[in-house]
Amino acid sequence: MNIGQTSQRAQTLYAGDGFLTQSSKWIHVAVPNKQTVTSLAVRWPGTKNPEAFEGLQPGKRYVLRQGTGRLSAHAAEGVASARDVTLTPSTLLPSPLRQHTPLRMSAPPVIEEIRYESWEGDEVILSAAWDKPLLLIFWASWCQPCLTELHELQSRLADLGDAAPKLLALNVERLDDTHSNLDELRAALRKTGFLGDSGLATEQLVSRLNKLHQQAVYRPSGLPLPFSVFLDQHRRLRVVYTGKIQMGELATDVRLRTKDNARNLAVPFAGRWGDKVFVTHPIAVTNVQIEQGYLDEARDYLAKYVDKHPPPPDDRMDDEAVRQRYRLAGVHHQWGVIERRMGNARASLRQMQRALKFHSTHLGALTETTLLLRSAGKLEEAHRFLLRAVQVQPNDADYHNKLGVIRKDQDRLAEAIPHFRDALQIDSNWHPAAHNLAWILATSSDPGLRDGETAVRLAEKLCQAFNYQQPQALDTYAAALAETGHYARAPKLMEDALAIVRESPPTNALQRLIKKLKARKTLYENQQPYRE
Repeated sequence: MNIGQTSQRAQTLYAGDGFLTQSSKWIHVAVPNKQTVTSLAVRWPGTKNPEAFEGLQPGKRYVLRQGTGRLSAHAAEGVASARDVTLTPSTLLPSPLRQHTPLRMSAPPVIEEIRYESWEGDEVILSAAWDKPLLLIFWASWCQPCLTELHELQSRLADLGDAAPKLLALNVERLDDTHSNLDELRAALRKTGFLGDSGLATEQLVSRLNKLHQQAVYRPSGLPLPFSVFLDQHRRLRVVYTGKIQMGELATDVRLRTKDNARNLAVPFAGRWGDKVFVTHPIAVTNVQIEQGYLDEARDYLAKYVDKHPPPPDDRMDDEAVRQRYRLAGVHHQWGVIERRMGNARASLRQMQRALKFHSTHLGALTETTLLLRSAGKLEEAHRFLLRAVQVQPNDADYHNKLGVIRKDQDRLAEAIPHFRDALQIDSNWHPAAHNLAWILATSSDPGLRDGETAVRLAEKLCQAFNYQQPQALDTYAAALAETGHYARAPKLMEDALAIVRESPPTNALQRLIKKLKARKTLYENQQPYRE
């Protein structure tokens, strides 16, 4: 907003700027006395050019509407609301305080297996989905609430009818005292009248459940006794009971058959779930995790996504099926990138193969596959995958250069040269291709491949692009000059290259490079060209 001829003001309107809040739509601009407003420009969201509004006067209130270019016909001072709203005050009552409250999971984790020890010392593994819910009860003989709970559960189990869960009671005393008398513990259990399955808890099982509980409540504390967990017939951990179980609550939990009903009990207020509205993109999530260095978490996130989103049948070719396959290709590619960064080359290659299974022309997967195969020394396979990438992206100079590098690694220089020329045809300033081509033309042992004049032209352009501060470019330029018989300048270029290299921290690779540069410098001083 321009005020008078000398002052300009700018303000920004935020329609919403907080959790469950709404900012005012009014912007107040103070106009000094004896000054007037000459113009007003509004830059609306999503637009490049401001929209001008004319005819404003200090001391007034106006409503501006996008696209009109003029003040609203209702822009009178003190614009009133179009309707009256009467708010009825109410009293917000807190939930009743309880020492122990069941923790119901809104996103219940799947417990793949439960391992415990039988009274005879054998390991028992529950891994298959059971035909009815399971109530896992942890208890101790010195815990009177535990014994009372076991008695009540057994005596009132019949009240739940067909919905009654299977009961499994696990004693925890051997975790602290390995010399506990098992006969005494079993006798204490029998006195409660408990008839369900029973055994001894393991450290691994208790630690795992404790970790899941801490992740849900964000509070690092040990699990109290009594302590129980309720799992449905699909092995999902639905409820964690800390303290004595109330039979009425258990009756509610075992009768919940739908996902939404179970989730609604997990939150204190009514509302709508936004998982179908706010869809989280797995690539975006894992990009943040990768950026922060949480590679394990990113890999686990993608593994869970793949598990929850199976691919469509091979015979489905509708648009949605195609989109699903594209998404899965992107997920597996991201997974493969994570595996490579973690040093798992084989696992990375498997993920890239899966990505290409769903999207055969996925450029990222083709490029990564080429990189992995080349690192493994499988150059011909790498070249074949890179050709597929070139078919998808024929005007990419980098892909053509990479094709030439692979042929160069195979010592097939006659086949490498056309690839480098193709890259420079696409982009004459593609420096890697210019360097690779100039080096072959200057140093090849095959006289039919050498072309010193072209090598000089390419290398000189490279040095100019890097302001003569790139040692590899200086090395190539010197080799090209030697090839054309211009030995006077070549040693000086090698001295410059050595001076730049020596400024870097000393490493074994650096020492080897210095040795090579010195050897080539000696050749040029003796007026001899360098040959690969």
